[in-house]
Amino acid sequence: MKKKIQILFFAVFAVFQVEGQIEKISFENSEGYVIGNINTQNQWVESSSQNTNYNSSKITNSRSSEGSNSLQFKYSSTDHGGFIPTSYVYKQLSNSYSKSRFSIDFYLSSTSAKNMHIGLFTSNGSLVADFFFSDFSNFIGVYNPEHGQWYSIGNQPILRNQWVKLAFEIDKVNKKVKYFVNGQQIYITANLVATEFSRLDIDFTDTSSLNFFVDNIMHENLVAMSVDNDAKNQLQFYPNPTKDFISIKNDRTESFAYQIIDASGKIVKKGKAKTEERIDVRGLVKGNYVLQMEIESGEKLSLKLIKN
Repeated sequence: MKKKIQILFFAVFAVFQVEGQIEKISFENSEGYVIGNINTQNQWVESSSQNTNYNSSKITNSRSSEGSNSLQFKYSSTDHGGFIPTSYVYKQLSNSYSKSRFSIDFYLSSTSAKNMHIGLFTSNGSLVADFFFSDFSNFIGVYNPEHGQWYSIGNQPILRNQWVKLAFEIDKVNKKVKYFVNGQQIYITANLVATEFSRLDIDFTDTSSLNFFVDNIMHENLVAMSVDNDAKNQLQFYPNPTKDFISIKNDRTESFAYQIIDASGKIVKKGKAKTEERIDVRGLVKGNYVLQMEIESGEKLSLKLIKN
């Protein structure tokens, strides 16, 4: 029997911080990325079990879920005479929040094998949460930290040749992990014991070739993104999502300062307004933003704004 040769890719993604609330990486030129090998770009490193850079992880503009670029993993055993090493790219995460939501856009080519994982790990290498795709199942699987096992989700098939948004929410306070596919919750675990996580890994095991893409990786601090109930009752803005204008209703004061922050941390609009005065956002590109208000007492209130 022929020995099965496997390839394992580890990808640990860095993300950019936005006021401690949203972190994002989408491999765009505006973030400092250029087309070509990911190695050394924004402190990424690509290597292998042979201490060789096989140039298998590249920034490309051939396919993307948002913007122009994405990160492509492409490799064939014929490239190296049938020998497939263990290769990886990595970058440490910057924050570990008490309540976090990670999401990643993922495109699996029909020519790729199915053995891959997308997971969160602690600094000592313990697995916190993980999506997996297996040769032995046609369905997406998830990791349950309570039992230390993976479970196949029978009503969630593996989707190919299309962008899929995978996400998990890590709640260290209530010790739960929730899994989502395209916005729909597919699984929830309990009794999470991890108190931190420091890296996001993607590994891929293949027998002959692989070709997949990742894009639009986001890490949201769900605690910082929320506003206490009293503030929500006194602060409202509408419509949300919006295409052109928003109006802010603030019961605490007649006038206030505001700023709108994009996913890279840049303040894209700021000014002063009165309650229910219309604010023009037609100049903003489509995407998610943080609307931050500062009232006369100096208190800052933040809400998520979606621009269509």
